[in-house]
Amino acid sequence: MSQQNPLQSIDLSGLPEVLRKKVQEQLARMSPEMQQEFLKKSRPMLNRAMDTARNVEKTGIEAVRQANRLRPQGHFNATVQPGDSGSGQFLKLIALIVAVAAIYNIFE
Repeated sequence: MSQQNPLQSIDLSGLPEVLRKKVQEQLARMSPEMQQEFLKKSRPMLNRAMDTARNVEKTGIEAVRQANRLRPQGHFNATVQPGDSGSGQFLKLIALIVAVAAIYNIFE
């Protein structure tokens, strides 16, 4: 019973050269059992990386960045985010305290 070489079981040619070299270096340091386990667990991640590399080649990096950007939900957009309007309430609280203090001084 001969085991297939794990490096032959996955095609890394879709990855950019820098990333491909790093993956191959890491795989070369591992035992065959560890390589099989790594490839089994990381196959979805490597597939996403290869898909992204193909998309970059087709459409360019800016188009991929735009596609992966979070879409605004509700009334929020790219500049207004949840939690941005908290300072208005603080100013109202200060105005209320000043008004109460002024009324207290008048009736004192």
